[in-house]
Amino acid sequence: MNTSGSYAHGHRDIVNCIHYNFTGDRIVTASSDHRLKVWNKQADGEWELVDTWRGHDAEIMVAKWNGPNLGELLASVGEDNKFKVWEEDQEEAPNSGRRFKCIYSQQTKFCVPYVSLDLKSYRMETYAALITRDGYLTLMEPVNHDSLGEWKEIDQFFVCLRPSRGEETGFTVSFSQDPQPCYKAIEAGLDSNTLSLAVAAKDVVKVYRAIKLPGKDYQLYLAAQLTGHGGLIRDVAWADGNFRGVDTIATGCKDGFIRIFEVSTPIPSDQKKTPGDSASHSAAESRTNDASSSTAMTTNPSGIGAGLAGSSRTDGPIARREEYECPVKHTWREVAALDSRHKAVWQVKFARNSGDTLASGGDDGLMRFWRRATTGEWMEFAEIDPHAADDDGHE
Repeated sequence: MNTSGSYAHGHRDIVNCIHYNFTGDRIVTASSDHRLKVWNKQADGEWELVDTWRGHDAEIMVAKWNGPNLGELLASVGEDNKFKVWEEDQEEAPNSGRRFKCIYSQQTKFCVPYVSLDLKSYRMETYAALITRDGYLTLMEPVNHDSLGEWKEIDQFFVCLRPSRGEETGFTVSFSQDPQPCYKAIEAGLDSNTLSLAVAAKDVVKVYRAIKLPGKDYQLYLAAQLTGHGGLIRDVAWADGNFRGVDTIATGCKDGFIRIFEVSTPIPSDQKKTPGDSASHSAAESRTNDASSSTAMTTNPSGIGAGLAGSSRTDGPIARREEYECPVKHTWREVAALDSRHKAVWQVKFARNSGDTLASGGDDGLMRFWRRATTGEWMEFAEIDPHAADDDGHE
């Protein structure tokens, strides 16, 4: 059985995203050719194509499986400004182009495309986080969690001032996939049903806790802002397994560095900051520092952009962001800044159920693997060149 190999994907253009399902035996590929493909892993380790279909009317940037609790559904976002949910119809023949049906479609609010998507499955519930190229964040849930055919927006706002026209941006969302916050966060006062979301907003990662008040929908509360990046953040990953009592978050940055952070929630009696402790930061301190970072910038769009910018500010998104600070104090510290040698880092991903192993990819086309030693130090332990395989797909 092959443990690694190369396979002809059959797309007519660049593949922008590959995502495994929960059990690792299915993948979906999303391409600039406007198409999605689903593949099943066979007993011999080979991948068999299940279906190919036109998913969007423009490049498809992200496609993801939801969790296993409600059956396997797909969600995708594309440059046609749409978010779509797909359900498999097993009565349709494989490779018919009709096996996956669109059961929900939503247009972006300000005609700016979504650039990132993540799904969170918790018990029998599913949630979606979306963010547009100009930083408009939306948290969604199905109207009925037994069916994903109709969704509602439960919280939405700009995570920063809207970028000026032509400015390079980077926005990414990542849910914590743990079933509940770490035990120390619960001890500090977070409800066990709280959702946790990391949002890369240009050169800052904003950590939100989605808290559901009695009789109301979830609302996002700013818990921490992870600063210190030397460029745009291209990816953010939240580690599974918060049993250590802290949340571990990794970022991949345009400056070539991988940074790893730990987010903590001291219990109320320990909230007093130790004098001289410069390595730990509270959410309030981070928000103050944010005023001088590139995330808090002025914008002077013209034409249609000016109209959209004006209409967005009437909703008060910036005031909304400042208004909802998490009621539970959070602190954070950077535990590692790794020179990835990727040039720019485009992707970081923790191993499932582990905050000790991390994979990365970047401009050099190589995959590198990092591990935390017993001393707490992060070190590279493996490197793979995907282009070094022979004609049979073996290294």
